Amino acid sequence: MINNILVTGGTHGNELTGITVVQQWNKIKAHLNLTSPLLDISSIMINHAAIEKRTRYVEQDLNRQFSSDKLAQIAAADPNKLCEEETLALELNKRFGPKSSPIIDLVIDFHNTTANLGPCLIILTTDDFEIGLARYVKKVMPEAVILLENEKTYEQFPYLCTLGKHGVMIELGSQSHGVNDPTIFASGLKMLKAITSYCDLYNQGNLPELTPIESFHLTGDVKYPTEKHGALMIHPNLFGHDFNELKPGAPCFITIDGESIKWERDVTFPHFIGEVAYQHLGLAFSTADKIML
Repeated sequence: MINNILVTGGTHGNELTGITVVQQWNKIKAHLNLTSPLLDISSIMINHAAIEKRTRYVEQDLNRQFSSDKLAQIAAADPNKLCEEETLALELNKRFGPKSSPIIDLVIDFHNTTANLGPCLIILTTDDFEIGLARYVKKVMPEAVILLENEKTYEQFPYLCTLGKHGVMIELGSQSHGVNDPTIFASGLKMLKAITSYCDLYNQGNLPELTPIESFHLTGDVKYPTEKHGALMIHPNLFGHDFNELKPGAPCFITIDGESIKWERDVTFPHFIGEVAYQHLGLAFSTADKIML
């Protein structure tokens, strides 16, 4: 049973779709059309200091603080030496956790990306509940993209959503950070409604037939190969084409002189292409395999 759901916005303070969802929660909740009286769904604004500054974070990325190891490290540290996001992570873990024994059945964390992901649902496990959720969302929202990230155990994922027994992220783009795109906002609400409808039907044992779906499985990250080639940009044939097939020999990067750098690895499906928040890390995009889930 999914008895309670927590919708979170503002984990990153410049990603406005989730912030707006929480700000307008009373209106939005009324449009979810839930029928089960057993399902309690609420919302919360997360990183208030970053939201006020309209920045991703104040000192450290809050969405990288919630692995079991990191939480233990923060808890053992001198509280006077913790940064803003570390202190907030401890407070949230105490309020909704501890992570090892959460009180929330499902956390839905909203995010925006400058990459052209479209409406993307990120799941972190392949248990029956989350596979069913992914299949249902794709059934009622064909334009949705499903991305599986399970390269770590659930306990070692650093994401805020893992404070729940189940945790998923709604990743919406492309949207410039610090602004609200009404089309992106509408697709976020559509996905939220699909997720909550699934939980409603799941509780009632009234789910429709759900068959395997095409989805993507994270395989890694690709950095700009600047040490070999100098200053680079993502090639225009690739930029903006998230989840499209990238074949060996296809142009991947381009130098400031116009020289194309070709992809030399196996076929992959790039995503988070050129995400602004990852540029300081030197990351050009993430890679994935196409799978049936």
